Amino acid sequence: MKFMKFQNYTNIKILINTSLVFLIIFGLWASLHYVIYSWAPDYDCSYPAMLWYGIHIYGLGFIKSVIYTADNYLFSLTPIFFALFSTIGVNPYTVVITGWIIFISSGFLSGYIIWKATKNSTLALLTIVLSLLIGIYNNTASWISYPVSHDASNMWLLINFIIAMHIFSNQGKNKYVNYILYNLLCF
Repeated sequence: MKFMKFQNYTNIKILINTSLVFLIIFGLWASLHYVIYSWAPDYDCSYPAMLWYGIHIYGLGFIKSVIYTADNYLFSLTPIFFALFSTIGVNPYTVVITGWIIFISSGFLSGYIIWKATKNSTLALLTIVLSLLIGIYNNTASWISYPVSHDASNMWLLINFIIAMHIFSNQGKNKYVNYILYNLLCF
């Protein structure tokens, strides 16, 4: 009898996790749909392209002429965008899709942190689902596409949190890796 209860629990957990995976796929599709169809040009989306063109037309002196906001996330993505613009070219889809990738990576990083802390795959999948579908619930999905926004700050914060979790969970095991990761975290 106990085996049947365990088997039923396992089947239910598989059903829940499979449903959550389908919801993640739906969340990816829905958030991409919102990003593509609700995107409108504004400063947050056009900043990387404007900086790219300004530097290529006027040289590095162009940076002095740009008035920046007090936010520190503006330059955190510049190397990524410059690498993309060098390989793919400058177009709105590059900027918008990059913003979407930053958004979804934050959701997956959140799920990873929950899984690492709890070892509960259902809770991790639920975290990813809620992260991806948040735009649907608050009716302001267009911010998902902003690559130069707080999504970038969230992504870097989550990456640093994962690095910190790794450092503190492996304190005595590999000091050289921890030292490198600690320096990366401080950077």
